[in-house]
Amino acid sequence: MGTMSRASSRRYLGVFGVMALLALAGGLAVSSSRALAASSSPAPAGKVILRLGWTTEPDNLNPFIGYTTSTYEIWALNYSYLFGCGDHNQPTLDLAAAFPTQENGGISADDKTWTIHIRKGVKFQDGVPLTAADVAFTYTYIIKNDMTNLTNYTQGIKTVTALDPTTVRIVCSAPKADLERALVPILPEHIWAHVAPKAAATRYVKPPIVGSGPFQTVKFVKGSYVEMARNPYWYGKKPAIDQIYFELYQNPDTMVLDLKTGPGRQALDALIARARKDPDTLYFSSGGIGSPLHLAGEAVRTTAGIRWVHVPYKGGAPAILAVMSGDALVVVPSLPSVLQQIQSGKLVALAVTGPARVASAPAIPSVAELGYPGALALGWIGIHAPAGTPDAILQKVEQASRAALARASASRSLRRRCGWFRRRRARGAVPLSTRPTGSTRKFPPASTMVGTRWRSSPRRCKPR
Repeated sequence: MGTMSRASSRRYLGVFGVMALLALAGGLAVSSSRALAASSSPAPAGKVILRLGWTTEPDNLNPFIGYTTSTYEIWALNYSYLFGCGDHNQPTLDLAAAFPTQENGGISADDKTWTIHIRKGVKFQDGVPLTAADVAFTYTYIIKNDMTNLTNYTQGIKTVTALDPTTVRIVCSAPKADLERALVPILPEHIWAHVAPKAAATRYVKPPIVGSGPFQTVKFVKGSYVEMARNPYWYGKKPAIDQIYFELYQNPDTMVLDLKTGPGRQALDALIARARKDPDTLYFSSGGIGSPLHLAGEAVRTTAGIRWVHVPYKGGAPAILAVMSGDALVVVPSLPSVLQQIQSGKLVALAVTGPARVASAPAIPSVAELGYPGALALGWIGIHAPAGTPDAILQKVEQASRAALARASASRSLRRRCGWFRRRRARGAVPLSTRPTGSTRKFPPASTMVGTRWRSSPRRCKPR
């Protein structure tokens, strides 16, 4: 928290919003959208991220409720099964260490009793050991409580019992030839034993979702993306990928465009190459000379060392519409103001001008990540107090505001109560509190630094 250094001391609560470097979808063939469907790229700290696109997101990640194909895709990565499904729908080994047969004693002479040995040393994604007791619990929970979403896989099964930590026995009322094709995700008993059947059949399961598959679902933003992280306890071959993002697209054509354009690094480099080769054909729209859109664009332009044709408009909205209509090719507005257009495919995002990616659009790389840290551009709104407000009151408000922003519900509360957030749905804005700087309670250094850097930008950039 801090105050302005001017005479009228004002308190503020910082809510910073990153800007988005945008281009017209289809109008700039080398541009990259908000997601890179079916592509992998290195991320900060050496991580490898795989981004996949789909037009139908999971309906519910609860294994007792969900039914869409995309939901089953997530479960297949998040959970383990006794047997998997391979080529031509043939069963494969997953948790099971071997296929049971009558010859190895795994199937009884009357084909009604199956004895299955599971892998040793398997752990759930939270580090708790997975044993035959978890397998028995999962099947029994489904059968006993008639969990209809999975009962088609358990029909004909009478009992499932753990004989020891790695051996489970399944007794059927009649021979069950499809038991190896039963896609029943094995659930952790230490978690689901505390969930009442009625709740399990009706409630939404919030990430992180604990299973034992190669990846764990750590975040699900409805209408945007599902994020999965590699399971460090995975018993199979270590995946080469660290994170997976399943990005929702409203427009399949946009998804195809993303597949063709490649990572943001390539797209931004291509834009810069075009500006250097033929700057007179690259039109950059802004909300007017000296406007936030203009200064943010100048940060990108000067950092990249390029030229383009600046076309000032009377406000940010007309500048954005100019790119959408094809009158201009590049604009740098606030991310919340255009996130809906990005997701619908009307605009293509090249980068965000913050120091890092934002949670509401994790597939859009930051300018710092792409090698242009000098293009940092942040906007903000804040809470202020009049000059002369008693210090005790300022400290009390400051402490309460910081505590509120630290809570996960802060963004939801801001969306409900703040008109700016309601209009933009707070997506792309990052709640942030800053600490006082000495007795003068100045604005945060970042704001001062940005203001100093941009002080001379309008003099260097004149409309053409």
